[in-house]
Amino acid sequence: MISASDLKKGAVVKIDGDPHTVVSVSVNKPSARGAVTLYKIRFRNLVTKRKSDHSLRGDDMFEEADFERRPIQYLFDWPASPPTPPPRPSSSARGGWPNAR
Repeated sequence: MISASDLKKGAVVKIDGDPHTVVSVSVNKPSARGAVTLYKIRFRNLVTKRKSDHSLRGDDMFEEADFERRPIQYLFDWPASPPTPPPRPSSSARGGWPNAR
């Protein structure tokens, strides 16, 4: 179990049985209401790709998701460069500009 105060960007937790990754964390420390620190966290569901925002207290707990990060390898060159156009003939090769005086 991981608490809301320990969540960092990129962490993966289970919410309602689906794995969610932490997109952003905002910490608010109000001076009123007993000085309870509030965490506004944006999650992204890894199954449906939907975003959801939650306002949590520091002692709210989450179950860690069974998740593995793997390195990937692209099978193409990135960024793909556009083909170079053929060279244009110079104006002297065309006999000058047609409307030149």
